[in-house]
Amino acid sequence: MDQTQQAVAFLEGASANTALQQAFNASYASFEAATQENAAARQALQQFLPPDQSLTLIKESLSDLQATYQNLFTVSGIIQSLLPQ
Repeated sequence: MDQTQQAVAFLEGASANTALQQAFNASYASFEAATQENAAARQALQQFLPPDQSLTLIKESLSDLQATYQNLFTVSGIIQSLLPQ
């Protein structure tokens, strides 16, 4: 994510496209949420919490990870549209 953030900052400085930064911010936020939920799920499993509770945390983490990838594909598409053909 750090390398992508550097590329986005560079490209945004070279163009007036605010959609790029918005898409990256969305992917970064969902990545952070997935990371936190993954840690919570790991902790739930280590503490032998009820399976439904652990499963819910795992599903939330995977859902946020899916959103991260979707947003990164959006970032990729915007970057491709900015580059000369």
